[in-house]
Amino acid sequence: MPGDISLAFLREPSFFAVGKIGNEKNQTIVCRAGVAGDVVGFACRSVRNLYVDGEKKAIGYLNMLRLLPEFRGGMTLAKAHRHLRTLHEDGEVPYYLTTILEENGRFQSVLQRPRAGHPVYHQIGTLVTYLIPIKKRNMCGKVDVDVQKCPYHQLPLAHKCLERWNQRYQFAPTYRFEEIFVKNDFSLGFSSDDLLVCESRGRILGTFGVWNQQSFKQTVVTGLSCRLSLLRPFLNCNSRLLGKPIIPKIGGEVKTLSACFMSSEDDDRGVFESLLSRACQIWSGRGHDYLCVALCVGNGLSGIASKYACRQLRSNIYLVYWADSGVDLPCLKTSHLELATL
Repeated sequence: MPGDISLAFLREPSFFAVGKIGNEKNQTIVCRAGVAGDVVGFACRSVRNLYVDGEKKAIGYLNMLRLLPEFRGGMTLAKAHRHLRTLHEDGEVPYYLTTILEENGRFQSVLQRPRAGHPVYHQIGTLVTYLIPIKKRNMCGKVDVDVQKCPYHQLPLAHKCLERWNQRYQFAPTYRFEEIFVKNDFSLGFSSDDLLVCESRGRILGTFGVWNQQSFKQTVVTGLSCRLSLLRPFLNCNSRLLGKPIIPKIGGEVKTLSACFMSSEDDDRGVFESLLSRACQIWSGRGHDYLCVALCVGNGLSGIASKYACRQLRSNIYLVYWADSGVDLPCLKTSHLELATL
């Protein structure tokens, strides 16, 4: 991803292991060109269990779409969509979701342009990822309610609280208990020890997990603009004084954590803020730069995450389907997507 800070999103040591996270099924589609059959692009087609209009359904998710710049127009994309249509004939899902960074406006305009044989890319919302710095210990606000690491015997109650909250939102994930709290490929690297709960009189009012995925997902700086290269020493000096993350050198890693399995009964802002603050307190000073919290525009908890974020990344959410397929589309309401599995 180019910019003043150019980034590479790595999936080491295994790209295919990461593809199993959050998915019931995952297929990798590869585009080849030339006599040698060089790989010029790829994408993933996944099947996930999500809440749609309050009911559990299998829905497709298109992700990791990458094409070399010289192959982003012409016939390459058309051929990829034709192959996707062939795979779609298995009937496992009615349509797909996908997310694309707002900064990638040129590619979005290509996808949204009506063309014969191409699916419809219909924007249904915006996902905002809030980057909350956690370099400085105890930098977040106060914890006003009882927040603690979830005891083992309360994990079933935490799971029920999470499912109730997710059911209210369009395309929110639905999880089986063992998918989250038993070690497996679906929730690779997540530990129930990293799940916080807010409790009152034996009832779980909210949940907040922190998923450290650095062992299999890395964000590496691959380039800096000339301007930023000159300013980097001064900016980093100021960041160190303020206890904020510095700009890594080329080859350095931006060390992030992902908020996950979030819920708050009745969208209680006080409960959510207390959970977020406690998570920042626990994880600050442990070598990480940011806690990433993702909420869709329209979510009542967004104001709390925005309050502590130093930067926001916006992605457009699209519903992808073929106009001639006769599919029944869901009603449009506020969505919730799980950042850690995107």
